[in-house]
Amino acid sequence: RIFRQRESGIAIVAVLLIIVFQLLNNSFLSLANLKVVFQLSAEIAIVAVAEVMVMVLGEIDLSVGNVFAFSPFIMYFAYQAGMPLILAVVAGLVAALAVGLVNGLLHVKLKVPSFIATLATLYAVKGLTLVISNGYPVTTPGSGWLTGLLGASPWAIVWWAVIVAAVWHFLLKHNKFGIYTIAVGSNAVGSREVGIPTDRIRMVNFVLAALLGGLVGIVESFHVQSIDPLAGGTSILLQGIAAAVIGGTALTGG
Repeated sequence: RIFRQRESGIAIVAVLLIIVFQLLNNSFLSLANLKVVFQLSAEIAIVAVAEVMVMVLGEIDLSVGNVFAFSPFIMYFAYQAGMPLILAVVAGLVAALAVGLVNGLLHVKLKVPSFIATLATLYAVKGLTLVISNGYPVTTPGSGWLTGLLGASPWAIVWWAVIVAAVWHFLLKHNKFGIYTIAVGSNAVGSREVGIPTDRIRMVNFVLAALLGGLVGIVESFHVQSIDPLAGGTSILLQGIAAAVIGGTALTGG
């Protein structure tokens, strides 16, 4: 039964790669190296979850990688303006939500294809980030237990990835919202005819995708103790999309 599962092939390849890498370098399975591998994989995993939700709809969000850099700067400037750190983090996440709302409005209300709409916001957010930062990185604000929880602790970003994956798995597989999302991606016309609010489902998923982009950007900024205007971008976006596809998400939706 295990080998009949779709994911079994991916798991087998992963095990074979681990064996090969260990044979090539005895340090591969060391705790220090595994920590680095998990940390790097965690941020890609969160971006992948963001992409899964829009890809299930048969859409794409190209702006997630640039929200990754934008949200931490909003958090930074909010903190510099006198906000407590937790409220500054909320401000950064609200900025991410705003980007997702713009994506949703462009696609749902103005009928702009998601590829074009999110490509536009990709460049807009990238430009805005460079303008407000003057192109220079800054040090992540705050200290203490809260910064550790937000990503400064070595394993915090890994736990964030686990939590995000678990919550979004529940949303997609064991919740009416997820069932509606899959239905819309499978047959938008049929879903509309049976009363599913297709436009609302699309809007919410674009907002959630941007929210995750902002979240992983903030967590990563605390992890590396720096906010870089050039962080994220198309590199982490493409890795996230690849991870979603390799994980079994259909590019055609549903």
